[in-house]
Amino acid sequence: MTSLTREEANEIASKYFKLLIDRHSAQGFSSKVIEKKEKENENVSNFYLEFSNQQQSFKYYKILAPEG
Repeated sequence: MTSLTREEANEIASKYFKLLIDRHSAQGFSSKVIEKKEKENENVSNFYLEFSNQQQSFKYYKILAPEG
């Protein structure tokens, strides 16, 4: 699996998750890309698209680098 930078993760989220972001925004969720370090290897980061609302409900979608 290819590693991502935060900038690349943001680009992937805005391009491939746009409809999902729009749908959740209409339901009162805000979204942002967050970085989480792996517990086993602190040098490896995973990026997630996080949705949250005022009721403190959270949804996470892992962002992966496109292959090829």
